[in-house]
Amino acid sequence: MDMNRRKVLLGMGTAAIGSGAAFGSGAFTSVTADRTASFTVSADDSAYLTLSGDGDYVSASGNPSNTIKFTFDNLNENATTKVDGALTISDNGSDSASKYVWVTGGDSTLSSGGTVDLIEQSNSGSIVSDTNAVDLSTQDTVGELTADIEIDTSNGDPSGLTTITVHAQDSDPNAQ
Repeated sequence: MDMNRRKVLLGMGTAAIGSGAAFGSGAFTSVTADRTASFTVSADDSAYLTLSGDGDYVSASGNPSNTIKFTFDNLNENATTKVDGALTISDNGSDSASKYVWVTGGDSTLSSGGTVDLIEQSNSGSIVSDTNAVDLSTQDTVGELTADIEIDTSNGDPSGLTTITVHAQDSDPNAQ
């Protein structure tokens, strides 16, 4: 009788393994499923990351809405021109996480100490490059950074700068 019991158990185990092999284990390799999605896009002056200009030299509105317009006509040759408080970057997100902010440019014209530099107003440090990222929670006005613009025409012609990118993220890009 013990032998029959063993044969029955062996047979049931073999059947279970065989059916698993024949019909699969329930795992899958891919799924494609369409779902409805909804997104809302806001202009720079009302988005999670608000960009606003001083109104005199920098404006963040216009067409297209993703344009920050820098208007600096008649800059002196071989001179440094600084505009205080020209650009403000604000965190309007609903979370309380710190935001680290910095800017990069489309070419080497925008650089720390270069032809065009954006300088954090509260500590006079450049915000160009992720190595100069600023924690918005440490600002005089928490969640808001005001930047001065410095243009040094002795370093080159600023008209080559056509794009800047504003970066913001929850983690310090320099954390190891």
